Amino acid sequence: MATTHPEQIPDEQLEFTEYTTENGEKFRIGRPKGSTEAKEKADASTSDDVGTHGEPFTLDVKWPSNSSGSTDPGFYSRTGIKDWNVSVGGVFFKYRISFNTDQTYDFQFQDESQQWYECNVYVGGWHSVDYNSDQPNIIRVSGS
Repeated sequence: MATTHPEQIPDEQLEFTEYTTENGEKFRIGRPKGSTEAKEKADASTSDDVGTHGEPFTLDVKWPSNSSGSTDPGFYSRTGIKDWNVSVGGVFFKYRISFNTDQTYDFQFQDESQQWYECNVYVGGWHSVDYNSDQPNIIRVSGS
């Protein structure tokens, strides 16, 4: 059941980085402040201590635009994602996937146009991916 998540992190508390998809479309990732330092530590680490939460996965989802929800215990256990939201609006990007996770993964979200949007997670909390699409509903989530 879709629910509203007012606790989503405000833009002022995020660090943004812009990327380009394989199709040449721009998208933007928002990570909690402090993620840059966590990434630098992970990149500098010579041990395997910094890694993903678990085994790689690809799961089908039904996350329509302009909706939000909490995940079931099985999905959360597999992915580390507790809550999600696909909102509409914005100046440069029409859609935003927001997700709350306490696990580190290289997440990817696929919309109905088959385009993937990536968000590497280095610290837990709310993260976002801003994007434009003619078919914005999210149909698949993967992590590695």
